[in-house]
Amino acid sequence: YYSACTNDLTFPYEGTVEMVHKLKKAKLKLALFSNKDHEHVMRLMNRDFPGLFDCIVGISPDVLPKPNPGGIDKILFSTQCQKNKTLYVGDSRVDILTARNAGLTMYGVNWGFKGNEPFISDPQLPTVDTPAQLTKRILHLC
Repeated sequence: YYSACTNDLTFPYEGTVEMVHKLKKAKLKLALFSNKDHEHVMRLMNRDFPGLFDCIVGISPDVLPKPNPGGIDKILFSTQCQKNKTLYVGDSRVDILTARNAGLTMYGVNWGFKGNEPFISDPQLPTVDTPAQLTKRILHLC
């Protein structure tokens, strides 16, 4: 069902399109690793964020789902980014595990799929409440 209705039912969270444009304007490399099928992810990203991401990775025969860090490794190789200069942003417990498995610093976003629930058990993890707040923190890190 999801594959047939991807474009009808999935939209960016409020403020994320503006956030991505601001981060790209700041000359940051942007990437996405999704547990959705690569073909579906590409269709959505081309619709909502055309040309804004340097690398997009979805599940495929050569990429295992999160929390396996293989998708992150593919992104780092493709973008020529170093782990110590990469920030992982996610909205779920599996994102926490993926970031840890990949050895990346992470920020949790409280506006995602399950709100702040995935981060309650991990109070040391930095979290943000809005795309504007995330943008400000990322730009401050640069």
